[in-house]
Amino acid sequence: MVRNIVVLGGSSHPSLNAVICDKLGIPLGNVLLSKFSVGETRVEIKESVRGKDVYIIQPAGEKVNDNLMELLIAISACKTASARKASTAKMALPASLQYR
Repeated sequence: MVRNIVVLGGSSHPSLNAVICDKLGIPLGNVLLSKFSVGETRVEIKESVRGKDVYIIQPAGEKVNDNLMELLIAISACKTASARKASTAKMALPASLQYR
């Protein structure tokens, strides 16, 4: 098992996060994603990422702005928690919509 990698999943597509971690053979990182009562995004990483490579999966879904803010706050939280590296997997799926 790889010890220096943590995969965190955003709230836009939880089943995709689980499939990716199953394929990689590592557990999904423990992270709390919610909204404060005033509507602001809350990201709390519940495990140590100090000195680890963190990969954050967050596809663009219905709420593109909320998903992007959640991703940026997660990156900031990782860097504040002394992660060695924070990388993202940001899939742009909205481009597949049919326009008339």
